[in-house]
Amino acid sequence: MDERSPVHVPVGAAAVALAAAAMLLAAAVVGCAPSGDAGEALRGVPNAHVREARVVKTLANTASAPNVFHLTYLIYRGGGDPSCPVARRDEEAAATVVTGGCTDRYGFTWHGTATVVDAPVPGDGDFYYDAFGWDMPYWCGERDVSLTVRFQGAVSVHTTEPRLHEFNVDLAVDRLQYDWRTCAPAPERWGWDYAGSVLDGADDEDRNGVADVHTWNGSGWVGSDTLGLAEAVTNELVDHPLRCADEALSGKLKLWSGLDCATVLYDGASDCDADSTVTWRYDGADRGELHGVPAITQCAVRAVGRRGAGAAGGAGLALLLLPALALTVALARGRIAWYRCRPWSASSRH
Repeated sequence: MDERSPVHVPVGAAAVALAAAAMLLAAAVVGCAPSGDAGEALRGVPNAHVREARVVKTLANTASAPNVFHLTYLIYRGGGDPSCPVARRDEEAAATVVTGGCTDRYGFTWHGTATVVDAPVPGDGDFYYDAFGWDMPYWCGERDVSLTVRFQGAVSVHTTEPRLHEFNVDLAVDRLQYDWRTCAPAPERWGWDYAGSVLDGADDEDRNGVADVHTWNGSGWVGSDTLGLAEAVTNELVDHPLRCADEALSGKLKLWSGLDCATVLYDGASDCDADSTVTWRYDGADRGELHGVPAITQCAVRAVGRRGAGAAGGAGLALLLLPALALTVALARGRIAWYRCRPWSASSRH
């Protein structure tokens, strides 16, 4: 047969074949369904509407490889109130166990346990969370409330080659915040079932101990009971803050939801914009620009306290707010925080 000759297939059979092929392709991206603690958190969650710009933007800021890492890599730093939560060193197991069940001097009530198993490279390790988290006193409108966060699952980070770091995430996060306009409670459950990597570049032009360029890859399931569920695949996302501080230089993020697919295209190398713009497509059709999609979601520090007491002057606390996902708390004296909101490399960890 001439390779240019048409192949005649009955219309009905062609439709079935195309649908089957699409389903097989979608399933092959990362797997059939999320598993582990993330799977439990996302059980019954419907597919995300990746045809909507709002949903794609939120997923771009929570489901790309660099954002998955920065949102889930939680480190206990010690200091502040040494009596709560209690950190116990187990030298035989080469691990530190942090236990809640107490209220610290800043008013945080701690719960559950977090176990950090050491690794040969500083900053690497296996992190296990069992209902670990805190209740943070907060003031909304005319009443006192508590912002709550609970972590369940595990995160591992390991340096597999001199400049290559791999991470695996199976994590569920429950949080309770409040609508800032009405003070109505707004509970939310997130899940990440994800594997990724980051390759550090060799150069350090500004001599700050951090590699200038980072190339991220990864795939997995990400979602929440309010946003929906999506399969996310990051391909060669290049972050180079010295060249473009506001967005990734290049790379793409594919978001699968059932048979629907959205693609986020990073273009900082040719169009570095202070508004952190990216272009996106839905099922192959151009859908224009999204604003507010940096390579790594930046932290904004907001004062927290009771009835106007600020972070520095009152309780000594700061809440790190990441767009669409206000999950983490940092104590001003450096006790517990998301790993960092800046480019990451093994040489920068401490």
